[in-house]
Amino acid sequence: SYGRVYVNFGNPVCIETWLDKNQHDWRDSIDNFDDRPKWFTKKVKQLANHLMMSINSAAAVSPVTLVALVLLSTPRYAIDKNELIKQLDLYLKILRTVQFSPDLVIPQGNGEDILSAVEKLNAVQTAKQAMGDIVFFNEETAVLMTYYRNNILHLFVLPALISSCFRYAKSMGLHKLKENCMILYPYLKNELFLHWDERQFELALSECIIFMLDEKLLSEKAGKLWRPQQRSSEMRSFLLLSESLQNMLKRFAIVLTLLVRHTKESKSFTRRDLETSSQKLAERIAILYDINAPEAFDKTVFASLIAILREQGAITNSDDGFLVMGDHIKEIHRTTVSMLPLSAQQQLQQVIVQSAS
Repeated sequence: SYGRVYVNFGNPVCIETWLDKNQHDWRDSIDNFDDRPKWFTKKVKQLANHLMMSINSAAAVSPVTLVALVLLSTPRYAIDKNELIKQLDLYLKILRTVQFSPDLVIPQGNGEDILSAVEKLNAVQTAKQAMGDIVFFNEETAVLMTYYRNNILHLFVLPALISSCFRYAKSMGLHKLKENCMILYPYLKNELFLHWDERQFELALSECIIFMLDEKLLSEKAGKLWRPQQRSSEMRSFLLLSESLQNMLKRFAIVLTLLVRHTKESKSFTRRDLETSSQKLAERIAILYDINAPEAFDKTVFASLIAILREQGAITNSDDGFLVMGDHIKEIHRTTVSMLPLSAQQQLQQVIVQSAS
């Protein structure tokens, strides 16, 4: 058996209706479409984003995607079998409670059922141990599984982002937590094609925080939110959630660190320089420390991220065509780096120093 094929359908898009809503005068261009109207390129991009958001809202979650999400969040793509089942149960509960979209397809059963389905496909390997079985991916399988993980990563962005905010903070006020999440949301929205506007995102954050309080992934004392106790099983689940977002945050940190460093040292740093340098650094870090998968240093991902930085006013161009940092770029940089583990921060600094020498 090769497993099951999941097919799901979102809401259809009527182009005429969509254009009527988003470009009222589009019919004026029908008779003379050889001269492409000025609005055309922008609206094609806008429609493409709308379609991608709709596709993500109708995602089909499978046992393989869930197991991939957990295992690729561990340092060596390996985890105790009972711990894996517990994390799968948590992820299923997130999907069923913190509803991303009513169009999702969510698998039936519990964590044990999910793992059993994946084992039948021989998608994981198991090492028998006296202290408990260990489930793992080998290096080659781990690279292939990034595709499956990426198909559902957006569904867990809320708890993953919240958990990441507590990387070095045992406690945090609700306002500060939401502020940190809102700072990064435009960039996460762009890369993951998230469907919330800022107000909807804030409401979804509040819903997720309530869920995490109920599951003891957060607690509330003295007017602050607290992460789980260091040695608790909840803390382990909390950290695994945060790790699922680390590759994306690391790419963002690469761009921001280069931007802050070079615009401080030299005014002759262009958008193309930033794209090329970011890709080269990401590739080196992937080879040295992470999964050496092409997605980790895809140039189009960096180009898209830099474009959003420009749209948000975080960077602009001087009259000479060189990049100029906006007033709040350092805050975005500081917030992003604070969500990375110390080892990732050190890797980034080391590779940047090596590239400069």
